[in-house]
Amino acid sequence: MKKTVDYIDLCRYDKELRYAVDVEVLSDDFLLGDKGNQLRFAVSEYGYTRLLSDSLNGLIKIKGSTLMIDAFDYPEITQEAFEEELNKKLKEGREQLEKMLDEKVEQNE
Repeated sequence: MKKTVDYIDLCRYDKELRYAVDVEVLSDDFLLGDKGNQLRFAVSEYGYTRLLSDSLNGLIKIKGSTLMIDAFDYPEITQEAFEEELNKKLKEGREQLEKMLDEKVEQNE
């Protein structure tokens, strides 16, 4: 039976935190959980890249992630402008992920 760790952390409301990430711990070498744990993190850009790195190294499996956008950052935004901003952030995230994966492939060659 898989263990699940549930918690509420008020730091998730920090404006620097941009991603909600669900992970499964695959190795006891992962510092933030034990093998078999299901965890959810609210992380910054840097934290997200660290989780991606841990995933590429086989320590965790990223089950899902969500880009968080603070509505207070866009107080009078139209739906069209919101979707444009969201697509811009998603494109930036994809580009960053592709760059990281390319670097990882180059390291392994």
